[in-house]
Amino acid sequence: MIWNDAKIIEWATEGGVTPFDPALVNGASLDLRLSDQCARLNEIYGKNVIRYGDKEAMSMLWRQPETYSRLLLYPGECVLLSTLEVTRIPSNGCAQLLSKSTAGRCLIEHFHSGYGDPGFIGSWTLEIVNFSPVVWDLRPGDRLVQLVISDMTEIAVSGYDVTGRYQNQIAPTAPKGW
Repeated sequence: MIWNDAKIIEWATEGGVTPFDPALVNGASLDLRLSDQCARLNEIYGKNVIRYGDKEAMSMLWRQPETYSRLLLYPGECVLLSTLEVTRIPSNGCAQLLSKSTAGRCLIEHFHSGYGDPGFIGSWTLEIVNFSPVVWDLRPGDRLVQLVISDMTEIAVSGYDVTGRYQNQIAPTAPKGW
């Protein structure tokens, strides 16, 4: 069952979201804001072939995150961003990260690799692509995504705290392979 606003507020105020702003709560979701961290593609891999699963090559796909106060996102460009909020997904819940409809209507898309297994703790890495013909000016605090949390029928046997590679991430995090 998807959480409503009252359950989201209760979870968030009990330490589920840091920092928490009640103005970000919707009827069945929580808006997450952009942090001031961005990772851009590493140009050295421009036309090279990378084997999916090659941990070393995959980790070099992105430059180290940099701080920004204004990010110009060019048509066709893809960047890794992260959320300002750190979330703690409970052991009896799971979460999906979805694009906000306004961002979608501006043709700014988050590729939906945002799934929060039970026990995930950290900021969310966002894979953002500009599909529009215009340059978008993004700033820390902008709301591009929303988190939807659901109850599970039972607590997971192995939560993300046991199985996850991205536990406790705070900045945009490059792929780690498997």
